[in-house]
Amino acid sequence: MRRGIDDTIAGREGADPKGALYMEREAVRLEGLPASPVSVLACGAEMKGGLSLFCEGLLHRSGDHGDLSDPAGLGRFLADARGLCRRAGSDPDIVAHDLHPACYSRAAAELFPGARRVAVQHHHAHVAAALAGRADGGEVIGVAFDGSGYGTDGTVWGGEFLSVSPGGWGRRGGLGRLRMPGGDAAAREPWRMGISLLHAVMGEAAFDAPLPPSRRAAAFRPALSAMLATGAFSPLTSSCGRLFDAVAAIQRVIRFMAVSPQIVGGFGVFIGIHECRNLVRHLDNAVGGIEIGIVVPQIDVCHLTFLRFDF
Repeated sequence: MRRGIDDTIAGREGADPKGALYMEREAVRLEGLPASPVSVLACGAEMKGGLSLFCEGLLHRSGDHGDLSDPAGLGRFLADARGLCRRAGSDPDIVAHDLHPACYSRAAAELFPGARRVAVQHHHAHVAAALAGRADGGEVIGVAFDGSGYGTDGTVWGGEFLSVSPGGWGRRGGLGRLRMPGGDAAAREPWRMGISLLHAVMGEAAFDAPLPPSRRAAAFRPALSAMLATGAFSPLTSSCGRLFDAVAAIQRVIRFMAVSPQIVGGFGVFIGIHECRNLVRHLDNAVGGIEIGIVVPQIDVCHLTFLRFDF
């Protein structure tokens, strides 16, 4: 097997199956995007490692190489980076990679030392990709509710309101922030986000609450208490995905993260969060709920209620 990936097949319903397009093997011409003399290799994210090469108006795509922290996946990813450029007939002029300085996918940029490197913020990339080929080319407000991505302020983003245009972009708002105790471990073990959310509301009393994250955290209470109080090994995040994790952990929906859509599939009552009221009977009546705020530094009132969990 020369390339250990799945082939994605694209085609129109009712069309001749012989005309199906194997995305990993054939280049795709993107409508609305003019051909450019500059070729760009985009290195993609870390958890679902994939590559795209835009060259002479054609988009060449790799498969999904999974978690790039796995050496085997990273090896396939790097081999595919060379393979894409070889099939296109030239090395890239520009390599676009994630803003995070330790992102594994950035390793592909090292393969092409002659290319100009451009660091791209994860959620800006999401919105910009949705705008590709738009005829008007004007500014839009893009809402990126996602798992996580390194922000320009050094925190972990994932619940962002961005203004994006061909001429630039900016962050205009976002969900209020929670601590991620243990850093990346909090993305793999949702109970950590659960205790973080409870601690944000209840303080130290969160460790005594009769809830799943509190029981799981009991053995690590001194360390977790210090981490949440001081921020040590606990970066701030505005991620909507981590917020899903937190509430799902409180609801006993999930203990460990296996696949990305697990929370969405298992926690369908997120929008009707008021149904969780029976879980926090121990809260003082003065606490009416948890407010997650949009931080809007451009105006005097810098914390607006965005989501309210009424228990």
